Amino acid sequence: MTSFIPAINEIRLLGVFDAGIPGKERVVLKVEADIDIGWYAIILSSKTASTGHAIPIRDSMYWVGSGIVSANDWIFLFTGSGTKSTVPAADGKAKLFLEYWGRPQTIFHDPRIIPVLWRLSGIVVERSGPPQTPFLPK
Repeated sequence: MTSFIPAINEIRLLGVFDAGIPGKERVVLKVEADIDIGWYAIILSSKTASTGHAIPIRDSMYWVGSGIVSANDWIFLFTGSGTKSTVPAADGKAKLFLEYWGRPQTIFHDPRIIPVLWRLSGIVVERSGPPQTPFLPK
């Protein structure tokens, strides 16, 4: 597959588990290198039947927030509601990060909807106050 955007190797998107089951549906990520998770987001996308390409769905992004995760940690993003928490993995070394999207119903009951992991690489933040323009458009 040809890609013009660099691949992400520091986190593996393992997929959706228990699709369509309320309270259990989740996206699972495995951390492969020590990183700040704040540089990444899950974007819901629609998979096209003809090409298999992923087209982002408007207003459908989940950002965990900034924080350091380590190689061998896991991130479980449940699509429903719950309390964000971190628990030790069975090996006692890695951590399991439990995140909750807070959606009122399942997302992945429709197989055309897929999660896409994006690495964020730039930002522009609006300045406070009214825009300083020499004219207003008509």
